[in-house]
Amino acid sequence: MKTLLLGLTAAAVMASGTASAAVLVVNFENSNVGAGQYSYASDTNGYSQPSGSIVSVPGVTFSGTSGVQNDAPAWGFPAAPGPGTNAAFLQSYSGSALGVITVDTASLIFGQSYSLTFDTVARPGYGADPFTVSYNGTILGTIAPGSSWASQTLSFTVAMGQDLIFSATRIDGDHASGLDNISVTAVPEPSTWALMILGFAGLGFAAHRRRAQSASLAA
Repeated sequence: MKTLLLGLTAAAVMASGTASAAVLVVNFENSNVGAGQYSYASDTNGYSQPSGSIVSVPGVTFSGTSGVQNDAPAWGFPAAPGPGTNAAFLQSYSGSALGVITVDTASLIFGQSYSLTFDTVARPGYGADPFTVSYNGTILGTIAPGSSWASQTLSFTVAMGQDLIFSATRIDGDHASGLDNISVTAVPEPSTWALMILGFAGLGFAAHRRRAQSASLAA
């Protein structure tokens, strides 16, 4: 019985760790954008500062009026929420392609459900460019950020060959939405939750039994 309880406890701890650990994190710090600068995608890099610089972040594709800014004064965004000073942005301009940010999800497990969280904010003085988050042809949510950085949570189930897509909507001009700290966490399967519950029940039973034995010895 003792061995069984130890096994259940170990399984519960392992399941709990699996449930809470982020398996994909994008915070835009690993980019080529320097202090106070901002860089657009290759098809709109004429807007970059310095002009012509093209944003690059491993595992992320930028197109249209999207990119990364490093607490750049020209943007006026509240300071990036951390862990560093970079944050992505999404815009739209007349005559230019919509800002789109695509995140590679090839490392995720087919058929597994995941929780997606990210931070977002509107550009002060100009307002947000609301954006959609989609996966496998389905819009997971439409986000209209507020004036302060705030966390958003959505969910999706992995399909083969699909990526997460953050896409601006058509509000031309200097409206913009900031995006940071994209995190993807596995959602436990029902069987995993059952194993966790069984493990904790085993711990409770073991504690109860120890108390009963202690009381018996003290009598």
